[in-house]
Amino acid sequence: MKSLYNWQFRDPDTAVAKNLSNKLEMPEPAARALANRGVSSVDEALAFMNPSADDMHSAALFHDMTPAVERVLRALDNHERILIFGDYDVDGITSTALLVSFLESLGGHVRYYIPERDIEGYGISSDVVRKTGTAGYGLVITVDTGVTAFKEIQLARELGVDVIVTDHHEPPEQLPDAVAVINPKRADSQYPFRELAGVGVAFKLAAAVGEARGVPMETMLERYGEFVALGTVADMVPLVDENRFFANYGLAKMPKSRHLGIYSLLEVAGIGERTEMETDHISFGLAPRINAAGRVWRPRAGVELLLAKSPERARLLARKLDDQNKRRMVQENRVFESAAAAIKSSDDDGGGSFIVMFDPSWQIGIMGVVASKLMETRRRPVALATLSKNPLDMKSPHPELGRVCQATMRSVPGFDVFQALSACSDLLITFGGHALAAGMKIYEKNIPAFKAEMNRMAAQSAEGRAAASDLRIDAELSLNSANLELIRQCRRLKPFGVGNPEPVFASIGVAVLMCRAVGADNSHLQIRVGKGNSVQDCIGFRFCNNWSPDQLMGENIDIAYVLKEDAFGGRPRPKLHLKDIRK
Repeated sequence: MKSLYNWQFRDPDTAVAKNLSNKLEMPEPAARALANRGVSSVDEALAFMNPSADDMHSAALFHDMTPAVERVLRALDNHERILIFGDYDVDGITSTALLVSFLESLGGHVRYYIPERDIEGYGISSDVVRKTGTAGYGLVITVDTGVTAFKEIQLARELGVDVIVTDHHEPPEQLPDAVAVINPKRADSQYPFRELAGVGVAFKLAAAVGEARGVPMETMLERYGEFVALGTVADMVPLVDENRFFANYGLAKMPKSRHLGIYSLLEVAGIGERTEMETDHISFGLAPRINAAGRVWRPRAGVELLLAKSPERARLLARKLDDQNKRRMVQENRVFESAAAAIKSSDDDGGGSFIVMFDPSWQIGIMGVVASKLMETRRRPVALATLSKNPLDMKSPHPELGRVCQATMRSVPGFDVFQALSACSDLLITFGGHALAAGMKIYEKNIPAFKAEMNRMAAQSAEGRAAASDLRIDAELSLNSANLELIRQCRRLKPFGVGNPEPVFASIGVAVLMCRAVGADNSHLQIRVGKGNSVQDCIGFRFCNNWSPDQLMGENIDIAYVLKEDAFGGRPRPKLHLKDIRK
């Protein structure tokens, strides 16, 4: 019986773990998990478990923050028209809503623009820049985009429109000629934390302008902390350093949010006021519904929701986004099933290091989620491509290389897909993104060469292959140690996410007492395991794709899992959410 991962039992300093356990009065498995996250003293532990505003760094440390603030203040004082140009994902939508709301509160004449994903693609276009100039805008502020928009920013300058770029994507060596480029990943950056989401960078600009206008940081957090948390968690940036504070602060405020849009979204997602919000509520509840606006509907709808000023309008938009999210899920499942079947019957299933697939019928808006699912199930980098729906692209195929295609990519830890794209940029039209997620345009006849080159680089990345198959386990547990007290103590390590995953535990040599397929499509595995006098219930989501109940029933197995509290029926009890099984 083959396991999904290579199990790696983490081995923290025993003395450190015991000291943390004694001084913090927590079970040793929870203390081991804390030590595994680099915590070595009680003071460090208390700081880790209690993120505070003191964790934030000064916005003044950003390169170009001073000219950016001066230009925004001049636009406000001179009553110039200001355009916020955002991206169509949750990070871009929250960034846009934050700056629009904030600048309007200072009396600014502000509008916003979110491009249509299928038609316009990612980033600001020359067409939008020309329309901005014609409409009399004096200042454009990009959020979650813009760091590679050389031609568009140069065109804006020629038209007399100033541009401030706020972005968090990897910048090129040369930066666009904007009034300011605010990006923590700049090579010359003095900002001490480079992993802010786009909304975090936008908040820093707003905070710096707010400070100049006498708006206290406490007021900024009260007004916009939920937006920052929503975009930060949804964009899957590491929840360390100040991101940890942003997520923790916003999650605490959301259940009783004063933002009508967020409150209405919580309602349609079935998240009540008494809910103790966790990152999963954003990742699987709020974010997919906001993302549905940009994937299968109108990307502006997400911003409209977050800026809604009446309960009726907020509820209407939230319900529509909920409906569009259901539509999105149907389309994604259809594409995932067809892609998975194609992979299974192709050479890729026999050991290709990088999965590259093209289908002209796919919709670009849903391909990112499908690529993520394929990456998780196949544990290899994935690129999915389809024909570009941009009117200019459709009118201008290359005479030799054919039609323009758009692709979205997801990668495994250890294989930097952005660097890989940079290395084969001669095959591409445009590209951008991060180490683990990127997008590009490519001519159709270049796809086979691109596939060969990416497979060559991925095959050479032994680090990538190893990292993709490792499961880091914090501690081995007996079944009777997997109890409610340990669950409660592990919660002190929240918020969980990239950079701070939920503690993973393992129990060895447990007997399978009951096993059955559950769920609407029988893809989930419900198991009851026992050892000695202890019995625990487990659930493995989508585990039936790898194991059948008949394979497991009556066997002795090892299980790796995260601990959850199951309150069904009003009686709290532990439930083990499986990460892997091995025999």
